[in-house]
Amino acid sequence: MIGQGMFGNCEMWLNGWFSCAKRTTDIRSEDIAFFAKKLNQRRQIRRQENQEVELIRKVLEETKGNKGEAAKILGMDRSTLWRKIKRQKGE
Repeated sequence: MIGQGMFGNCEMWLNGWFSCAKRTTDIRSEDIAFFAKKLNQRRQIRRQENQEVELIRKVLEETKGNKGEAAKILGMDRSTLWRKIKRQKGE
């Protein structure tokens, strides 16, 4: 996985919300729908990040690890590619 995306703290946010919800009886369906939407957005971002990781891996394979050539094929700066690889290895 590359990075945490926009909703990297979504789980913490949801845990906090559920913690507060336990202390109140005023849980509205709009609240649940809002958090479900945020969770779904996070899943979509993760899928896109996973697809990007797989594409980078395949292009690096094809270029025999040549990051400069891979970056050109992927249409990104070499430093951007390097940063994405570094983040991937860190997780």
